[in-house]
Amino acid sequence: MNRTKNSFPTLIQREDSLLVVIDVQNKLAPLIHDTPQIVANIVKLVRLARVVEVPVLMSEQENLGETVEEIRLELAETPPLRKLSFSCFGEEAFTRRLKAHDRRTLILTGICLLYTSDAADERG
Repeated sequence: MNRTKNSFPTLIQREDSLLVVIDVQNKLAPLIHDTPQIVANIVKLVRLARVVEVPVLMSEQENLGETVEEIRLELAETPPLRKLSFSCFGEEAFTRRLKAHDRRTLILTGICLLYTSDAADERG
């Protein structure tokens, strides 16, 4: 969470934010508890990002199939970033796209968030 000098929480700024949908794929999704609700919530988040004009990136881990249909259809205009690394930050294509957007606040959602969120914390 962003904090001011007085250590009060501040709201994120849409102009500085980017939504990253991570590895919500056909082979992983059935293994997660309450997948239909999770997918529905991610779709809502993607729609909100579109309304408030926050860019969206989507990743897919190699060999785990496509992103689940509901999210894939919602992000039809956003080609997925295919990756071999567990963390999105381990992929040059991701870091290039991230730099191109020039956003400092990442909103992470999806299934395999741990590796990417740890790498994001390390980068500040």
